[in-house]
Amino acid sequence: MTHRIYSFRTLTDKVCEATFFNGEVRRLDMKPLINAGMEYADLSSEELFKMGETKSSGAKVVWNTDITVDSDDFYNNSIFIETIPIRDVRIRLAHVFMYARELSNMSQAELAAKVGIDQSDISKIERGVANPSIMTIDKLARGMGEVINFDFAEGYYGGNAEPMLEELKPYLNPAKQQGDFTIADLLMMDELAEAGDKDIPFRVELMDGVLYRRNNPTLDHQRIIGEVFFQVRAFIENNGGSCEPLMNPGVGSDQDITSAKDYLIPDFAINCDPERSGNAEYIVRAPEFILEVISPSTASHDKGYKRLKYAELGTREYWLIDPQKKNLVVYNYMEEDCIPKLYPLSGKAPVAIYNGRLEIDLDRIAKVLKG
Repeated sequence: MTHRIYSFRTLTDKVCEATFFNGEVRRLDMKPLINAGMEYADLSSEELFKMGETKSSGAKVVWNTDITVDSDDFYNNSIFIETIPIRDVRIRLAHVFMYARELSNMSQAELAAKVGIDQSDISKIERGVANPSIMTIDKLARGMGEVINFDFAEGYYGGNAEPMLEELKPYLNPAKQQGDFTIADLLMMDELAEAGDKDIPFRVELMDGVLYRRNNPTLDHQRIIGEVFFQVRAFIENNGGSCEPLMNPGVGSDQDITSAKDYLIPDFAINCDPERSGNAEYIVRAPEFILEVISPSTASHDKGYKRLKYAELGTREYWLIDPQKKNLVVYNYMEEDCIPKLYPLSGKAPVAIYNGRLEIDLDRIAKVLKG
């Protein structure tokens, strides 16, 4: 549980707003879920919809015993509105502490057993209801193997940079640290690994000069991308279009490889500007449409930092398919408010860059999943 809700309210037109422990205010449009006719259908009742409230110390939003939304799902599928200062230092510490524990990949129980502190005390810290001593915080941080950066100034939140990927060190400039790398470093890394007859067992992405590991796709992952590619290519060919559907293209932030500090590998993209793909190595800036298939290990990255980076680079539409939860989240950046829309993997979903003329058959995507 990385994100907990500090306060919650319902707005008009079936939109919810939550303020999280990190000070972020985010909004979620519930209409796609309500219209899908599943367990959220009863929220069409305005009376019931207004009864939503945060429960379990901010871990979920609850309308009744059957209708709930986990705080992480709310955060990852909602649109950012603003950041406000959280004056309660315990809430700010809770957010930083939960983030550090997630990075260490430890449960509360595992951490408690390692450092000899009751799990209930760790739970109180993460719920923002405890006043731990500096010695307790230090003991827990050491147990997690994390450095917790925290400023008592109002509204500041610390965090950790992505650690250097040890497997890549032999192929990188030793004078550079995370935050310094460019696309030129990635290309040199590939050349050195190939010259040494080595195989880097994962793909590498670059954001703001920081290297990130990207695991190779699963079979279900590839089946989904293949199905989407087939549907999009058929539409383009049948309508005499000029856009190009691409699987796993490289997307860079600049033509100059020595200065470009962003290089991403989306699962699927539609590029409609040939000049952007003139570079043989990658597409310069973001293509019009990008789709990612998420997994538990990439979910927070794809829904958060990476999504914002694509928007910064100029993509017009961003889709996220979750094979485990069997849903689709759509961000249409051509809309002024860009409230994300959530669909179950059934029926059809319109592609906004084609003004809805292209609809992806979600039943066919659900059918290719073997899990």
